[in-house]
Amino acid sequence: MKNKLLKLVLLVSVALSIAGCNQQNEPTPFVYEGKENLKQKISQDEIDCNSGQLKKCKALAFTYLTGNEVHKNNKKAIELFSKVCDSGDNNSCLLMAITLDDIKKYDKSIPVYKKLCKKGEFKACNKLALKYKYGKAGLSKNVSKAMQLFKKSCDGGFDTACSNLAQNYIQGAIIKKDVTKGVKILSQSCNKNGAKSCHNLAYMYMGGYGIDKDNSKVLKLLSKACNLKMYNSCNDLAIAYHQGTVVSKDDKKARQLLKKSCDGGFQMACKNLAFSQK
Repeated sequence: MKNKLLKLVLLVSVALSIAGCNQQNEPTPFVYEGKENLKQKISQDEIDCNSGQLKKCKALAFTYLTGNEVHKNNKKAIELFSKVCDSGDNNSCLLMAITLDDIKKYDKSIPVYKKLCKKGEFKACNKLALKYKYGKAGLSKNVSKAMQLFKKSCDGGFDTACSNLAQNYIQGAIIKKDVTKGVKILSQSCNKNGAKSCHNLAYMYMGGYGIDKDNSKVLKLLSKACNLKMYNSCNDLAIAYHQGTVVSKDDKKARQLLKKSCDGGFQMACKNLAFSQK
């Protein structure tokens, strides 16, 4: 029963990876440092923010955005991100645009993405590319524009964009299929420590999608992605060690990897870890 469940989890992971349903990496949140009296801390941060301490403004923005310690308030978060954005903090500008997207204020978010992309904020280019690809947020579908933006973002070193660019070639849904080109893009990004590209490339080798199957490369790529904090790769590597199909069976190693994945926030690994200990 345990083997069947873990095998099913792995197959689902493979399907999602090849289908291009991988999680999109967003900017790393600013860590809000609470104290015993959280309300007093927030009040003090508001005073400090109003006095010009932008670091505290950003902390408060995340507090309102996530709802931690206070009621969630996207409008307040946008106001605070905007204040920090005006100081030249591109990350805050990007977070403001993402939050505007969340409340469907696309008429305000799209200009921010465009401005940031022109300034070399490559995560913003990827955001725009996705909207042009699907014709979302009031933008007309424009595959050519989407591909240009994916490439610009990828060339700028944003790994998620490289995976998106590669998957468009591999799937051949919106442009002419070219698996060789897709694999090359993934390989180049992985060689630059692009965790998502390493993860996706591993499954190309596992399934033999346009290339020869190669279990040794699967293990090498999943290990690299795991070490780069791609925690679903740690989970899938653990399953490989548990099943013993592409590597010698090692349940101790599998549990260590599941714990690492779970500690990293990958919930499927937490479930697998709990199940493995029964």
